[in-house]
Amino acid sequence: MSRVDEGRWSRWGLLASAFALGGALIVASWANYRGAHRATTALHLGQGRLLEASLRDAVHPRHESTDAEALGAMLDDAVSTQESNGLRYVAVLDRKGRILAATGESASLPLVDPREPGGEDRLGLVRAGSRVRMFLSRPNPGPIVPAPESVSPREARPAGMIIEFDPVIASDVTDQAGRLLIFGLAAAAVMMLVAAVSYGISRRYERAKRRLEHERRLALLGEMSAVLAHEIRNPLASLKGHSQLLAERLPGESPDRRRADRVVLEASRIEALTTDLLDFVRTGPADRRPTAPADVLRAAAEEVDGGGFALDVRQAPEQWLLDGPRLHQALTNLLRNARQASGEGDAPPSARVTTEHGELVMTIRDHGDGLPEGQEDRIFDPFFTTRVSGTGLGLAVARRIVELHGGELTAHNHPEGGAVFRLVFPGDKDEPHGKHPHRG
Repeated sequence: MSRVDEGRWSRWGLLASAFALGGALIVASWANYRGAHRATTALHLGQGRLLEASLRDAVHPRHESTDAEALGAMLDDAVSTQESNGLRYVAVLDRKGRILAATGESASLPLVDPREPGGEDRLGLVRAGSRVRMFLSRPNPGPIVPAPESVSPREARPAGMIIEFDPVIASDVTDQAGRLLIFGLAAAAVMMLVAAVSYGISRRYERAKRRLEHERRLALLGEMSAVLAHEIRNPLASLKGHSQLLAERLPGESPDRRRADRVVLEASRIEALTTDLLDFVRTGPADRRPTAPADVLRAAAEEVDGGGFALDVRQAPEQWLLDGPRLHQALTNLLRNARQASGEGDAPPSARVTTEHGELVMTIRDHGDGLPEGQEDRIFDPFFTTRVSGTGLGLAVARRIVELHGGELTAHNHPEGGAVFRLVFPGDKDEPHGKHPHRG
């Protein structure tokens, strides 16, 4: 595995691990929060049992002779003692479910025992607004009403109780679970955000590193190519000139004439290669001036094959800041490549100019065999070509010109066949974009 592949997999691994941990943290926090809410009934019951234990002595059945006034005083003391634990209301019931004594302020909801009369359940638990109401043991459930002024001593014996309390224990647990949920969500979001940002920074760093390495190789190649091109051009011009003179003096059908023509042809090929090399190593900044993109495209198409392209410039802006001569050269290379890729029976190559999201976009499509699978980006490498007679510099020169504009040149295969080259040029705030597109 290459170093680039190792870096890619390590980035994906860290990103996937961070998202997996963040997801696990979210699930755990949510499960804890839901568990705390599901446990509220048990927490209410536990708090009610604790309060019941503290009230048991005040209303114990042995106090058979206790009158309602004394029983109320004992309940007042019990509520005052347990107020910090959430106790807000206590009512003592006789065997018939009548209220013998009560203290505190009850919730506004009616005192309705939720249990079925005669049932085995010795406890009822209901929500009374923000409070919890607890019905303790009462052997003979019935309507809960105030006791009459005079009852028999046996009937006045306490047999049940109603208490109301604020669910402080459950509230503390659910509040803590809510805070943990918020903390878990925030921690997971921060973890995922940091992982995503780190992944993006790592990718940009890797791209910048590859770009610098690519530029370094291109610079070395450019220096070497420039020296070779300059050293070759002068003797090559002499060789080509003398070969042409020799060919003109030889009979047209003689073997020597064919050999001389072959020398001229090969010399022309080497001359074209040196010209492409010099074009490729040109590193000066683009001289961007207000230019009509549609005019540049038409001129390039006319130079390659007049009338051999389907041009669409209806949505082209009137002007854009461009280096017209260099853009003409890039478009000429791309259109020539599209013309060569299209067969005799294929539809003519098409070219379109438009704007998208404040950027100038030029699209050139041919109807040939398309790009080699997996080599969509390699075709822009210097000296990479799939043709026998090509130099492999035309597309490299085109991409370099687009990049000198601060733009991007990409290529991909069209779903319906053929290759598509896309040139994107950024716009500037002070760029003189035309308000009315071309209609011609």
